[in-house]
Amino acid sequence: LKFSSLSPPSLHPVMAEAPAEMLAAAYHKHGKPVSVVKVQQVARPGPPGEGELLIKVHAASLNPADWKSGEGGQGALLGFQWPRVYGFDFAGVVETVGSGAQAQEYKTGDEVFGMIRGLPQKDRGTVAEYCIVDAKVCARRPGSVSMQGCASVPLVGITAVKMFRACGLEPRAPGPDGPRVLVTGGAGGVGTVAI
Repeated sequence: LKFSSLSPPSLHPVMAEAPAEMLAAAYHKHGKPVSVVKVQQVARPGPPGEGELLIKVHAASLNPADWKSGEGGQGALLGFQWPRVYGFDFAGVVETVGSGAQAQEYKTGDEVFGMIRGLPQKDRGTVAEYCIVDAKVCARRPGSVSMQGCASVPLVGITAVKMFRACGLEPRAPGPDGPRVLVTGGAGGVGTVAI
């Protein structure tokens, strides 16, 4: 809160306006990250829409998918809003709640983690001070896990679950009667979560 200078601070609080810009790791064209990504001022995302949350990002993680997207592997197939902001995964605090039942499950100040839906875009990349996310791909941060720990899980965790489901494996109680799975190449993010 900012207080009006015309009266005592306790009598007339005035909400401070949100800054129009924020810092983000953004790029204006596809290419190798070392040559195109710059930490720069970009427009801060507007208010969240239906089913969306505006998040103040505290931690973000990068995955191989970020580098592939940034290099433009799908650029010929998809249109992008520029500048694009890097990052799929985040952990942070809900700044503003959009409309709709899904978003209303959260309130301002909730600590959450998750990932963006779709590819990073102008308002959706997570290596930024703020990002817009769909509430349905968020979860409340467990108190026992750091923001950094939570930000490292979403993309690889969802990929591991989808991999098991694609093979016809569903979560079940541990025991000797369940299927046995061999995970090869388990040193990366997805493999580590799968194991």
